Amino acid sequence: MKQGLPRRERQKLYHRNQILDTALELFSKHGYHNVSMHKIAEEAEFSIGTLYNFFRDKEDLYRALVLNLAQEFEDILSKVLEGPGDEAARIMAYIEAKGHLFMNNIPMLRIYFSETRGGSFDIKAGLDIEVRAMYDRSFRDNPI
Repeated sequence: MKQGLPRRERQKLYHRNQILDTALELFSKHGYHNVSMHKIAEEAEFSIGTLYNFFRDKEDLYRALVLNLAQEFEDILSKVLEGPGDEAARIMAYIEAKGHLFMNNIPMLRIYFSETRGGSFDIKAGLDIEVRAMYDRSFRDNPI
Protein backbone atom coordinates (compact mmCIF):
# COMPACT_ATOMS: atom_id res chain seq x y z
CA MET A 1 0.00 0.00 0.00
CA LYS A 2 1.25 3.48 -0.77
CA GLN A 3 2.56 4.92 2.50
CA GLY A 4 2.78 8.48 1.16
CA LEU A 5 -1.01 8.71 1.00
CA PRO A 6 -3.08 10.09 3.87
CA ARG A 7 -4.63 7.44 6.14
CA ARG A 8 -8.11 7.96 4.70
CA GLU A 9 -6.87 7.42 1.13
CA ARG A 10 -4.90 4.32 2.19
CA GLN A 11 -8.03 2.93 3.81
CA LYS A 12 -10.10 3.66 0.70
CA LEU A 13 -7.50 1.91 -1.47
CA TYR A 14 -7.44 -1.04 0.93
CA HIS A 15 -11.25 -1.37 0.76
CA ARG A 16 -11.20 -1.13 -3.03
CA ASN A 17 -8.61 -3.90 -3.17
CA GLN A 18 -10.68 -6.04 -0.80
CA ILE A 19 -13.63 -5.70 -3.15
CA LEU A 20 -11.49 -6.54 -6.18
CA ASP A 21 -9.97 -9.58 -4.44
CA THR A 22 -13.43 -10.84 -3.48
CA ALA A 23 -14.76 -10.29 -6.99
CA LEU A 24 -11.79 -12.16 -8.46
CA GLU A 25 -12.40 -15.11 -6.16
CA LEU A 26 -16.11 -15.22 -6.97
CA PHE A 27 -15.66 -14.71 -10.72
CA SER A 28 -13.03 -17.45 -10.73
CA LYS A 29 -15.28 -19.91 -8.89
CA HIS A 30 -18.61 -19.12 -10.51
CA GLY A 31 -17.90 -17.15 -13.70
CA TYR A 32 -18.54 -13.49 -14.38
CA HIS A 33 -22.17 -13.90 -15.43
CA ASN A 34 -23.08 -15.96 -12.36
CA VAL A 35 -21.95 -13.41 -9.78
CA SER A 36 -23.97 -10.36 -8.78
CA MET A 37 -22.83 -7.14 -7.18
CA HIS A 38 -24.94 -8.11 -4.17
CA LYS A 39 -22.98 -11.36 -3.81
CA ILE A 40 -19.68 -9.50 -4.06
CA ALA A 41 -20.82 -7.00 -1.42
CA GLU A 42 -21.97 -9.79 0.88
CA GLU A 43 -18.75 -11.79 0.55
CA ALA A 44 -16.55 -8.69 0.92
CA GLU A 45 -18.62 -7.65 3.96
CA PHE A 46 -19.50 -4.25 2.54
CA SER A 47 -22.87 -2.71 1.85
CA ILE A 48 -24.02 -2.69 -1.75
CA GLY A 49 -23.86 1.11 -1.62
CA THR A 50 -20.17 0.94 -0.75
CA LEU A 51 -19.52 -1.17 -3.83
CA TYR A 52 -21.30 1.38 -5.99
CA ASN A 53 -19.18 4.14 -4.43
CA PHE A 54 -16.15 2.39 -5.92
CA PHE A 55 -17.58 0.94 -9.15
CA ARG A 56 -20.49 2.04 -11.40
CA ASP A 57 -21.52 -1.55 -12.09
CA LYS A 58 -20.17 -5.09 -12.43
CA GLU A 59 -18.55 -4.32 -15.79
CA ASP A 60 -16.68 -1.39 -14.23
CA LEU A 61 -15.47 -3.66 -11.43
CA TYR A 62 -14.37 -6.33 -13.92
CA ARG A 63 -12.62 -3.69 -16.00
CA ALA A 64 -10.70 -2.55 -12.90
CA LEU A 65 -9.63 -6.15 -12.21
CA VAL A 66 -8.27 -6.63 -15.70
CA LEU A 67 -6.59 -3.23 -15.94
CA ASN A 68 -4.97 -3.64 -12.51
CA LEU A 69 -3.48 -6.95 -13.60
CA ALA A 70 -2.39 -5.54 -16.96
CA GLN A 71 -0.69 -2.62 -15.19
CA GLU A 72 1.07 -5.00 -12.81
CA PHE A 73 2.27 -7.08 -15.76
CA GLU A 74 3.46 -3.99 -17.60
CA ASP A 75 5.36 -2.67 -14.58
CA ILE A 76 7.12 -5.96 -13.89
CA LEU A 77 7.91 -6.79 -17.51
CA SER A 78 9.16 -3.27 -18.26
CA LYS A 79 11.63 -3.53 -15.37
CA VAL A 80 12.84 -6.86 -16.73
CA LEU A 81 13.33 -5.43 -20.21
CA GLU A 82 15.28 -2.50 -18.74
CA GLY A 83 17.41 -4.87 -16.66
CA PRO A 84 21.05 -5.76 -17.03
CA GLY A 85 22.55 -8.04 -19.61
CA ASP A 86 22.59 -8.36 -23.34
CA GLU A 87 19.53 -8.86 -25.53
CA ALA A 88 19.50 -12.63 -25.08
CA ALA A 89 19.70 -12.35 -21.28
CA ARG A 90 16.87 -9.81 -21.18
CA ILE A 91 14.71 -11.96 -23.46
CA MET A 92 15.28 -14.99 -21.21
CA ALA A 93 14.51 -12.90 -18.12
CA TYR A 94 11.35 -11.60 -19.81
CA ILE A 95 10.14 -15.10 -20.68
CA GLU A 96 10.83 -16.30 -17.14
CA ALA A 97 9.09 -13.30 -15.56
CA LYS A 98 6.08 -13.68 -17.82
CA GLY A 99 5.85 -17.38 -16.95
CA HIS A 100 5.89 -16.54 -13.23
CA LEU A 101 3.24 -13.85 -13.71
CA PHE A 102 0.99 -16.28 -15.57
CA MET A 103 1.45 -19.05 -12.99
CA ASN A 104 0.75 -16.68 -10.11
CA ASN A 105 -2.38 -15.23 -11.73
CA ILE A 106 -4.17 -18.28 -13.13
CA PRO A 107 -7.63 -17.35 -11.76
CA MET A 108 -7.53 -13.89 -13.31
CA LEU A 109 -6.14 -15.13 -16.60
CA ARG A 110 -8.82 -17.83 -16.77
CA ILE A 111 -11.51 -15.19 -16.28
CA TYR A 112 -9.90 -12.80 -18.77
CA PHE A 113 -9.60 -15.35 -21.54
CA SER A 114 -13.02 -16.90 -20.98
CA GLU A 115 -14.95 -13.69 -20.45
CA THR A 116 -13.11 -10.91 -22.25
CA ARG A 117 -11.54 -12.76 -25.14
CA GLY A 118 -14.42 -15.17 -25.72
CA GLY A 119 -17.23 -13.36 -23.99
CA SER A 120 -20.21 -11.71 -25.51
CA PHE A 121 -20.61 -8.62 -23.37
CA ASP A 122 -19.75 -5.18 -24.65
CA ILE A 123 -16.83 -4.48 -22.33
CA LYS A 124 -14.56 -6.91 -24.15
CA ALA A 125 -13.90 -4.81 -27.24
CA GLY A 126 -12.60 -1.69 -25.49
CA LEU A 127 -10.87 -3.54 -22.69
CA ASP A 128 -8.95 -5.83 -24.99
CA ILE A 129 -7.72 -2.77 -26.90
CA GLU A 130 -6.56 -1.08 -23.66
CA VAL A 131 -4.72 -4.18 -22.47
CA ARG A 132 -3.08 -4.61 -25.88
CA ALA A 133 -2.01 -0.94 -25.84
CA MET A 134 -0.30 -1.45 -22.46
CA TYR A 135 1.49 -4.50 -23.81
CA ASP A 136 2.59 -2.69 -26.97
CA ARG A 137 3.74 0.35 -24.97
CA SER A 138 5.93 -1.91 -22.84
CA PHE A 139 7.82 -3.06 -25.94
CA ARG A 140 7.90 0.36 -27.59
CA ASP A 141 9.36 1.96 -24.47
CA ASN A 142 11.80 -0.90 -23.83
CA PRO A 143 13.12 -2.19 -27.15
CA ILE A 144 15.36 -5.19 -26.82
